[in-house]
Amino acid sequence: MDNQKLAISYFNLIDSIMAFDTQRINSVYMDVESVILNSMKRDIQNLLNTRIPLLNDESSEVLSNSLLAYGIQDFSGFNPQSNAHKEKLRESILRAIETFDHRLKNVKVEILGNTSEIELNVQVSISAVLQVPSTLLPVYFNFVFDPVKTNFQIKEADYA
Repeated sequence: MDNQKLAISYFNLIDSIMAFDTQRINSVYMDVESVILNSMKRDIQNLLNTRIPLLNDESSEVLSNSLLAYGIQDFSGFNPQSNAHKEKLRESILRAIETFDHRLKNVKVEILGNTSEIELNVQVSISAVLQVPSTLLPVYFNFVFDPVKTNFQIKEADYA
């Protein structure tokens, strides 16, 4: 009888340890995922707030893919009402992310428009798939581009 109680008690102890470890592992995984996502968010914001020098048409493809081309072009003359300017901004963001952040795949950049009729800020939405070892994580960023300060601020980020 005592052996049965001991065996049951032993199995209850093992079950408790395994349940605790599973919760702890899930908690650690969520913490690691959060750290990766916050790091990526910071890296993308830094990338978009870095300006590259104007590269002429004679610049080689190697130079345009080098660290010298890290960032996006200067949009200090940006007209938030111009569709051509918005398209250039979208293309510049897409090129920068595809060239310099290889963690993201299937990147899509969308210009959502101005934050209001009065303000000049432009909302930019970025969606992509984050490749983390053994998983693919869809991510969505919403930035606000301020053409006066020529900088980007993350408005919010969603992770599926």
